Amino acid sequence: MKKEELTSEQKEEARGVALKNLDNLFIYATPRLVTSAQYGQLSEMAQSLYPQLVSKSPPNQQLWERVSPFLKDNGSIPSSYLQKVSAQIIQESVAMVKVEDIYGALGIDKAMKKDYAGKYVFELPEEEIGKLISSYMSFRTSDIVKGLLDMNKQGIKKGLEELLCESEEQEKKVA
Repeated sequence: MKKEELTSEQKEEARGVALKNLDNLFIYATPRLVTSAQYGQLSEMAQSLYPQLVSKSPPNQQLWERVSPFLKDNGSIPSSYLQKVSAQIIQESVAMVKVEDIYGALGIDKAMKKDYAGKYVFELPEEEIGKLISSYMSFRTSDIVKGLLDMNKQGIKKGLEELLCESEEQEKKVA
């Protein structure tokens, strides 16, 4: 069935799934989105933190359905494949939400054009769909990079504290 042939109920159900995907799949796609060409050393940080980030992420049924056929004998899934499929699902999910969902996620304060009210992204002209998906992905990737920078900053601060500050044990001896 084509997207255009979906009933209102089916569209809303697909939208609900898509919104959940957009909420929790970016962690799985992080190393694929934060590339060294764009973000340099942060891409290495994203790769090194990937297992930790994924282990804390909520499960995603759609992701599991797509990657489970590719389980290795030891029950693992290649992380590169997991990242690729996650990014694909995110892009597909952007097309299944309403324009106002994207608008709200971007935090735009200006009034939205009435032409977009109540429309799903997939109902827009192809060129606009591409722009919305690309812009949304870039915006969310920037959020991820901001989080990585904050983590990096905290790590630097902790390292300097260990180097420069008295430990609690030494402070107790002095007191």
